[in-house]
Amino acid sequence: MARDDALERKQIEKADKLTAKIDRYESDPTTGEGKKELMAKARALEAERDQVRKSGPWMTFAGSGFQIAIVLLSASILAVAPALFTASVVVGALSALLMSQGIWLWLPIVL
Repeated sequence: MARDDALERKQIEKADKLTAKIDRYESDPTTGEGKKELMAKARALEAERDQVRKSGPWMTFAGSGFQIAIVLLSASILAVAPALFTASVVVGALSALLMSQGIWLWLPIVL
């Protein structure tokens, strides 16, 4: 608006300064804070956010599974029950599998 007003009033110097300021806001490679540079950074952060969102549920399930495995192991020690010990190992192994899915996303399953 101000640049257009300056052009209408034939204030060329002011219009040139405002044009330079507009260009600097659009892209400022010296500071990396122009609109184009900030947009590239924002897109990279969005991609990282999407990656974390994909792995989040897997990590939650894995953490819960590890806690259940610990409880089963404690119960097997108190009850001297080999079946609970085996169940604890199986649940722990499944939790490790879920955690690996959360880290590497090797299965194309989205929760």
